Amino acid sequence: MTARSASRTVALEEAFLHPRVWDLFPEALQQKYEPVRARLSDVGPGRIRQMDAAGIDVQVLSHVQPGIQVLPDDQADLAVAVSREVNDWLAEVVAAQPLRYAGFAMLPTQSPPDAAAELERAVQHLGFKGALINGHTNGRYLDEPSFDPLLASAESLGVPIY
Repeated sequence: MTARSASRTVALEEAFLHPRVWDLFPEALQQKYEPVRARLSDVGPGRIRQMDAAGIDVQVLSHVQPGIQVLPDDQADLAVAVSREVNDWLAEVVAAQPLRYAGFAMLPTQSPPDAAAELERAVQHLGFKGALINGHTNGRYLDEPSFDPLLASAESLGVPIY
């Protein structure tokens, strides 16, 4: 008799909305997300029921765009603090449902060295699978040399930046 391998359906780019980041969103962005706010905020039984109905075994959760990238560069300290808070919260969500959820870290890309440090913390201490960056950060993209520390960190950790 041969062993049959079970395949799992893993969904990437599965958004959630953290209340701390919601408070930082400008009013126009809050209005855009208000119709789906409750659904994005649910990381409990409602989301699990929807996953089951869709045949999804695991969701890799990441914060809805624009995430912390909504903050200007001169608020890098706030971006660092909020990223840590959101990542700690997401680690608790994943720990409560480790067979159903995994996490992509939120990174304070306003400060690439701090983003690299947070990626390392999120992967090594929180068990995240990588990070998701929501587009650009104040007009700066990941191919700029200032992001080299972050990219080097992802490479040394062997994790993706989505």
